[in-house]
Amino acid sequence: MSAVCPIKSYLAAISFKLDNLPAQEALKQVIQAAIAYRVQHPHLGMILFQEANQNQGKFYKQTNWQEGFEQVINILERGMAEGCFRPVDPFITAIHIAAVCTFYFDAYENLKYAKPDLDLRSPEMIEQYTQQAINLILAGVEFHIQQ
Repeated sequence: MSAVCPIKSYLAAISFKLDNLPAQEALKQVIQAAIAYRVQHPHLGMILFQEANQNQGKFYKQTNWQEGFEQVINILERGMAEGCFRPVDPFITAIHIAAVCTFYFDAYENLKYAKPDLDLRSPEMIEQYTQQAINLILAGVEFHIQQ
């Protein structure tokens, strides 16, 4: 019996909504959801890293995380088909998006020393990080006409 991945469950619950949104808005909502999930589960990355080290990901694949990952790939493919996203490798781009959404939390114990005067987990910093992540990712995938 497989474990249930909460982020996958959330994405499945909003999947119909995402399918009916423009690709840019759907991607934005997935990014917001992924970062919000990591705010609620800041140690998930460390746990998954240990599982990968100890068990080579044997149990991680049982969380069905792939379905959430496929959701991002599908949004990217839809955006390219609609002409609003530039041609990208959707798999590699999904990996990049996942990294942007998770690194802030996975590296927190190190990053907190880079700017000790900032509370990197404050609601204001999380909101700023979320908006900049959305801006960075959309700027990377959107189709821009050269002038």
